[in-house]
Amino acid sequence: MTGDKTSDGSKKQKSGKSNKSGKPDGSNIFWGNIFSTKYDLVVAICDDDIIEKRIGSNPRIKVSKSFYGGKLMDEQLALRIMKRATIGNLIGNRIVDVAERGGFITRENVILIGGVPHAQFVKT
Repeated sequence: MTGDKTSDGSKKQKSGKSNKSGKPDGSNIFWGNIFSTKYDLVVAICDDDIIEKRIGSNPRIKVSKSFYGGKLMDEQLALRIMKRATIGNLIGNRIVDVAERGGFITRENVILIGGVPHAQFVKT
């Protein structure tokens, strides 16, 4: 048996690839959407566990699938998309951490909505 198989003989999933459900493997899974305008590439990315949830009270927002839910993605794809984007809208603990580590945002520019981190970036 080679190192590419599990104990039951099935193939191991490689990090960053989709499994049989179509969901990327790994713990950092996000929903993301891309919008093109005449001058900008806008990305909206959220943690997968808050999609379609209402958070906060004032303001109260819905993390809607119509805005954030274009495609499931792993951390590497989220970073590649943010690199291409000119405007980013991010919500969730994990995606805000990824964006901070990637240098897209700074922690002092993060707001909390119902305890959930939210950040935006604009590249000039």
